[in-house]
Amino acid sequence: MLLVDDQLVSAMGIAILLEMEGCVVLGPVGNIGAALSLIEENAPDIGLLDYQLDGQTTEPIIADLDARNVPCVLLTGYSREYLPESIRDHPVILKPAPHAKLIGMLQRNLRGTH
Repeated sequence: MLLVDDQLVSAMGIAILLEMEGCVVLGPVGNIGAALSLIEENAPDIGLLDYQLDGQTTEPIIADLDARNVPCVLLTGYSREYLPESIRDHPVILKPAPHAKLIGMLQRNLRGTH
């Protein structure tokens, strides 16, 4: 699983939670270049991405995952209506997300039943 978030403390907490659930976590990484490199090198099965990274959006990462048919979930402070139309079909979980909701959303997307 690819984890992309520029808020390192929060991202590390999410990474620990995911690892406790048995996930192999790639990251967390907080920039687009590092995320794209991890995708190329490791072929993640799913992505969990914040939408906004230090003034940039994760749209290039989302596009790369989409091109590889890798599902991704957006964990962000932006509600769906504030996201670009091109990515609104992706599942969105608003920060801060309850752990059970986050794990459930990721499991459903891995199964393709979001």
